[in-house]
Amino acid sequence: MKEYKRYRFIAIVIFIPFLVISISCLICLRIITVNNTFPASTVHSYSLGDQVTFANSSDEENELAGTTMKVIESVVLEDDELIKLIPYYEDPVITNKGASKAKILIVKILLQNDADHEEPIPLAILKAREYAWANGCDFRLFKMLNPNLTSLKLKPNESSEVFMPFSAYDTQFGFNAASWNEFGSRNIRLELTAYPNETSIDLGLPYRHQEAQTIIESKTL
Repeated sequence: MKEYKRYRFIAIVIFIPFLVISISCLICLRIITVNNTFPASTVHSYSLGDQVTFANSSDEENELAGTTMKVIESVVLEDDELIKLIPYYEDPVITNKGASKAKILIVKILLQNDADHEEPIPLAILKAREYAWANGCDFRLFKMLNPNLTSLKLKPNESSEVFMPFSAYDTQFGFNAASWNEFGSRNIRLELTAYPNETSIDLGLPYRHQEAQTIIESKTL
């Protein structure tokens, strides 16, 4: 009986490392398979003033190959500052008590169609990101900031300047009050796409507060 227990103990001691090694090999094999199936994305990084082709975000031969954008500048406003500029503005998230405070990133963009035919402008693909926070365009506010924009298409050689708003809410930052208070004091990126081509524009540190009026004074709000 003692001999049986001794052999059983030896078998267990041998089996456990073998099992751990086998599982580790399977995990490594799985990781290699996933990496081969989904290779690392190609990174396209731009700065303020750079002319970015929308085609860089997907297929170089796509139908938007003639459409470019250039970020001129950006500003972060508190919700009460925005109300001073647009008195009739009401944020439905605040109204429905989905959040108590909002900050709005407004990005001034120059769009250009260099193609010989009319091009759609895929503004819906743009996303602003600051660390874990990310939001797409607030198109309800977009209409208010661009009241004279009648179409999201550009004719050949036509250009258009637009203001893209991205709303951030205190509830998106959980209980991290410091992170919420510092929003806009850290670098923000404007993403076109993340995969397979990672295309983004570094906005740097957006203007704050007193510069707001000079940023959008050319618009009739």
